[in-house]
Amino acid sequence: MTRTLLLLLLLAPGALAQQAAAPSFDCARAQAWDERAICADRDLAALDRRVAEAFRRAVEATPVQRDRLQAEQRAWIRERRACDKPASGTPQGCLRRVMAARATALEAGLQQNLAPPPQGTASAAAQPPVAAGPALRPVDCGNAQGWAAQRICADPQLRRMDEAIARHVATVRQRLAAQPGPLREFEAALAAHLRQRAECARPVGRVPEDCIIETLEDAERDWGRMAAAQAQPPRR
Repeated sequence: MTRTLLLLLLLAPGALAQQAAAPSFDCARAQAWDERAICADRDLAALDRRVAEAFRRAVEATPVQRDRLQAEQRAWIRERRACDKPASGTPQGCLRRVMAARATALEAGLQQNLAPPPQGTASAAAQPPVAAGPALRPVDCGNAQGWAAQRICADPQLRRMDEAIARHVATVRQRLAAQPGPLREFEAALAAHLRQRAECARPVGRVPEDCIIETLEDAERDWGRMAAAQAQPPRR
């Protein structure tokens, strides 16, 4: 009996780690390409668990919207599955992008549903100011610090993307200055981008060069669209 308990205690950490690294579904039954890709990548598995948890909480918080949420989730899975032939980048990069976007959308919707309703303009005006996000300037290649900065300086294409990202960030920040909610989401996304860029030096299950390229491509594309869309005058 004692030996059995000792064996279970020795095996428990490994079993718990394996469970934490698994996605929300049974990988033994994974058939679609995107499911197999998620099972093979710890980062994608973590994103899958995040999406699943956010979806579960959204349904529990607003049961009257269950049908709509389920329809949106099915449409999103089709979008995720279409990442096998992305317009740009790699299938894995596409999966990371659409899964992170879905998790963020579900979490944002959940916060809105749980937040107390606004009480006139006075309540909106009383919202706390958005804390200033991290400064983002193009990498100074005369004093490049860290692996990501050195890798960017070594590739003219990455330098161009890095410069474009800095311009987009300045434009989006300026235009969201009077919108605390969207600005908070943008600042959170920017902090995540900088963190992911630094982690590309030693990514989990990815090639560092692929990681930095995909990270910059995603930021340039997504924030470039935001900057361009906000620059357009509203239609009447």
